[in-house]
Amino acid sequence: MRTLSSMPADKQMKIAGETDYFYAPLANRLGLYNVKTELENLSFRFRCPHEFSELEYLIERDRKAQKARLEKFVEEILATLENAGFSVYVHVDYRHPYSVWRKMHKYGDDFNHLKYRHFTEIVYRNEPGISEKDMALRIYSVLTDRFREKPGGISNYIDTPKENGYQSFHVKLLADFGRWQEVHISSERMVLNSRLGCVADRSEDSIVRWIDKFRFILKDIAKQSQSSGYIDKVVSSFYNDDIMTFTPRGREVVLPQKATVIDFAYELGTPLGEKAKYARVNGFLSSIKSQLRRGDVVEIFTDPEAHPKPDWLDAAVTYKAKKEIGNYLKSLKKPRYDRCPECKPMPGEEVIGFKNDDGKITLHKRDCPLAIRLASQWGDSIVSVNFEPDDTLYPVEIQIKAVDRYHLFVDLVDCISNKLHLAIDAINTETIDNIVTLRISFTVHGFEELQTIMQHISAIEGVDEVKRL
Repeated sequence: MRTLSSMPADKQMKIAGETDYFYAPLANRLGLYNVKTELENLSFRFRCPHEFSELEYLIERDRKAQKARLEKFVEEILATLENAGFSVYVHVDYRHPYSVWRKMHKYGDDFNHLKYRHFTEIVYRNEPGISEKDMALRIYSVLTDRFREKPGGISNYIDTPKENGYQSFHVKLLADFGRWQEVHISSERMVLNSRLGCVADRSEDSIVRWIDKFRFILKDIAKQSQSSGYIDKVVSSFYNDDIMTFTPRGREVVLPQKATVIDFAYELGTPLGEKAKYARVNGFLSSIKSQLRRGDVVEIFTDPEAHPKPDWLDAAVTYKAKKEIGNYLKSLKKPRYDRCPECKPMPGEEVIGFKNDDGKITLHKRDCPLAIRLASQWGDSIVSVNFEPDDTLYPVEIQIKAVDRYHLFVDLVDCISNKLHLAIDAINTETIDNIVTLRISFTVHGFEELQTIMQHISAIEGVDEVKRL
């Protein structure tokens, strides 16, 4: 990457793309922070030279503009800690162009409005008889006696290090010039380990276990992927910044950023994942597709009738969750036919089938405009179809118009839920001049069942019209 300037533009883009997509995240996963940072910025420089140069200029301009007051902030920290008996090294470190660019895109800010373009690092020596955590907390205590602390601004990576081994204690302090400053409190060992990564201060056994885990998942991915998607699945499995989440009993569950409750459930076990119905995240009721954040406490609730759905694949992030969901979906009985996405026929309706070149049959209602056009052009592909109900459920939406009265809504819900035993997926109601219009979504096995439901609703007092949308 350091010699990329001597290569043609197409080679530069190819190698820079590989580096940004694969090798820089790999270095991050191995805990090689300096290597990761240099690879990211070299890649960014050759992929987006104009943006890189602009950010380099803006960072340097900001460094000069903030120099005097940041030096004053560092002097205040040093004086405060030295008066308390601590021997520390303090310096301000500006983030590199790629890190700034990534934060700008993440938060939707321009450079001038981006928070924490730099951070202040405090490095302390390990004292005999005092743990690193105790030292960090003592420094934190002294600093927060002098500077105001931002509520919720702590990230404790000492107790819960990232999976790449990174450790530090982060806090946000209000400088005398009125801006929140990100401060990292780290021991000399922690700083050294961020350079050495996964081999820093680890036993041979722990390194072997790490490599064995890596090798096992790579082989599993290769076996599952066959000829496509291998690198994508490797990247999603290993090369993401991670978040630490917890079960209600305090068990740590490490997941990649943007992971969801589904990933959490499958990480605890496939049976739990397959039967997950909803969750409580930090005590709040949440969908199983909710995205998780660092420190979330997640409680999974199951249902024997619950099972993975196709849209779970879009919500899942981890390789394990995607693999198990995919395996379950593959085990299901394949639908006999494809349904026209426009007319959406269901069992019991008058339908017509068209056989495609691959032998698959697509069903249409007989009055579907697309079916009429296809029949005129591809009449030889028409086939006779017996579309009977089975266990498959089909989503439908009906519209109800009625004269408003006391208890009307309760009667409608009672009819659908209690008498007909249907689960309502969505309901929308609007009343204008005593005329009520409701839209209700639910699922049925076929056309005859839908007709029965609509007849029951039509019999409710005040209902004037029921129609399928």
